[in-house]
Amino acid sequence: MLRSPAIRSPLWDSRATKNGTSLHCRAGSGGGPRWLDEPTNQLDPNHQIEALQLLRARADAGAAVIVTLHDPNLAARFADHALLIGKAGDWRWGRVAETLTAAHLSELYDTRFDELDANGRRLFYQA
Repeated sequence: MLRSPAIRSPLWDSRATKNGTSLHCRAGSGGGPRWLDEPTNQLDPNHQIEALQLLRARADAGAAVIVTLHDPNLAARFADHALLIGKAGDWRWGRVAETLTAAHLSELYDTRFDELDANGRRLFYQA
């Protein structure tokens, strides 16, 4: 189970384990950015939210937190900025509200996306 004391460790990444994915402390300087590659991969939805809430709290406290996600709904909910990298190396960077759009996701994933508003939160789905 992920709990807030663990997030105080210096540098984090996600690593697949026999039983799923967990956050592990990596050796490194305590003041550096937190780089995470798919930290929510293979986690149950409740643990996905818990992990990203912990990382969001670190970012809100002033830490640099850089996370790769393939779930646009999690990115839209927790991120400030997004970097979309296409197959040909093309990219789009900016604040989440302007960068994560149905049109940009459709182009990125080469499949049609739509979005809807659910209680003030944007949700993306494949159409």
